[in-house]
Amino acid sequence: MKKPIDQFVSVILPIRNGETTLRNCLDSLLAQTYLDFEIIAIDDASRDKSFKILKEYRRKDKRLIISRNVKQYGMSVTLNRALKKARGSYLALMNQRDISTPDRIKRQIFYLRRHPKVAVLGTQATFLDLSTNQTFKSSFPTDHRTISKTFLSSDA
Repeated sequence: MKKPIDQFVSVILPIRNGETTLRNCLDSLLAQTYLDFEIIAIDDASRDKSFKILKEYRRKDKRLIISRNVKQYGMSVTLNRALKKARGSYLALMNQRDISTPDRIKRQIFYLRRHPKVAVLGTQATFLDLSTNQTFKSSFPTDHRTISKTFLSSDA
């Protein structure tokens, strides 16, 4: 197992037929104010232009590490393949439909450094429609007790 690079973030990005949202997702990651990161994007045998988009972005930014499954393996296998490639001492998960604010990673790393006993953290979200118009904001729990009770539930 590789020794993690201190203060380095590995962003894990599984992809499956993400052509319509992938550019926005990648643009938001590459616009981060925290620069010490890599994006490990694994395409799960998409049938659209997702992998072509990944190759295009890879030519622009070498922090993007891409690969493609030879057949569709599903989310679990794809995530595990990405994790094996990760070099960071921190991991961030990203969905192909997500857009991160420019300071997302910076704020999360700052919080984790100030709270060394915290192992996992998340964020609130603004939900957008396909035209990137805001539809509503999340109200996920923020206190430890409620998070612990609902962590593996989809009701939160």
